[in-house]
This record gives sequence, structure tokens and C-alpha cells, in this order.
Amino acid sequence: MRLSRDQRELVVAVLSGELDDGDDESVEDVEAAWLEETRRRLAEVRSGAVTPVPWAEAKQRLSTLR
Repeated sequence: MRLSRDQRELVVAVLSGELDDGDDESVEDVEAAWLEETRRRLAEVRSGAVTPVPWAEAKQRLSTLR
């Protein structure tokens, strides 16, 4: 939720495949960016900088933001 509205919309578009214009290079760039992001997040969890929460709790928290 720290992302701006535009950034969140971009994430949704990427995840839903709306940005797939057939350009393999852009797909590779997106995949590389997601790989980097998942590695960063995993490092945060392993270091104790963040604590993951169960999906049910995360879902409940998100529902209060609407």
C-alpha cells in the first residue's frame, strides 16, 4: 500500500497481462524487475526487517482500506 495509485494500477495491469504487447524485451524487463523485487522482499523477511502475516489477516486489513 506504499505505492502510489498509478503504481498499484501498473502492478494490476502487469499481473493481469494487459501490458503484454508482444514485445519480448518488455516482458523480460518486467520479469527481471519482479525477480529483483521478490529477492528484495525475501531478504527483508530473512533479516527480520519485516514480518509476514497470514493471508486471512492481510485480507482483513485490506478490507478496512476500502
